[in-house]
Amino acid sequence: MKKATSIIALILLIVSCKKEQQIDYVTLSGIVENPIMDSLIVVRTQGNSKFITLDEDGTFLDTLKVKEGFYDIYKGDRSFRTYLKNGYDLKINLKNKIAAFDITFDGKGAKHNNFIEEVSLKIESVDYDELMALEQPEYEKKSNAIIEELRVLLKKTDIKDSLFLADQEKIFQEHQKFFDYQYKKREQNLAKNKFKETVEALEGKASPKFEDYKNHDSSTTSLDDLKGKYVYIDFWATWCLPCIGEFPSLKRIEKAYHNKNIEFVSISIDKKKDYNKWYNMVKEKKLTGIKLFSNEDKLLTDYFLIRSIPRFILLDPNGIVIKADAPRPSDPKLPKLLNKLDL
Repeated sequence: MKKATSIIALILLIVSCKKEQQIDYVTLSGIVENPIMDSLIVVRTQGNSKFITLDEDGTFLDTLKVKEGFYDIYKGDRSFRTYLKNGYDLKINLKNKIAAFDITFDGKGAKHNNFIEEVSLKIESVDYDELMALEQPEYEKKSNAIIEELRVLLKKTDIKDSLFLADQEKIFQEHQKFFDYQYKKREQNLAKNKFKETVEALEGKASPKFEDYKNHDSSTTSLDDLKGKYVYIDFWATWCLPCIGEFPSLKRIEKAYHNKNIEFVSISIDKKKDYNKWYNMVKEKKLTGIKLFSNEDKLLTDYFLIRSIPRFILLDPNGIVIKADAPRPSDPKLPKLLNKLDL
């Protein structure tokens, strides 16, 4: 009799396991406190969406078949991420806050989803201003520590799901990439601001005097030849497409101020070997104004820290720098700037 009872118990256990294995859907239930809209929207990261309707008291219950992975659940214009797998019986408790959700999960699948929410809160708590302000070695140490803390938290959950673990590692790496991107962007902005400050410091000072640059008509021009006039200098090269793109606007500006006390000077920084290429392009494009070839003289490009072209500089009649990085001809700010001058 005892043996028969054991066999029956074993059979019931097998049947129960088979039933559990045969579940090919997720059960989602729970409550939304202070619901703003009458439905939740479950959206696959890449796929179709399904609406889950809330009852009047904010409760909901629905099932859906899924492919194991991450899903975004939307409530109004906000969303939170979940990890769903057929067989889950996931209960979601959702509280609306002013700018976010307060979410907890219960039931089968709760361990995975509570971890996702914990990671989200950890990342949101990172003080970006403090992190981005660190010097490179300290930044790397701090950002690595944040990601390593997430790995430790994941290990403590004792989750064995290999797909979930692999996905989480990818997410950790994405967080690290985002930190690095923001840090690099900050460094670039700092360098850009420092460069701008350095260039602006040249304003109010005398420009170096270039001498005997070859003109397109084979004559030569020096800065002293232009004394008594405002000078708008365009640094360009035949290989520079943005430079060439400014030609039509430059022609219009030159025409508009043709009888004014200002000279428009285009200085090519092409290599010596490309002299003929420069000469032919000036002729082909029918460029106006004073067209000079620098012959690889770096006097001006070094002084004005010219690292990219086109670059424009505005000098007063005494050769004093008004703008070390003047607006481009296509920029509406240029006419406004020139109209302020005593032309």
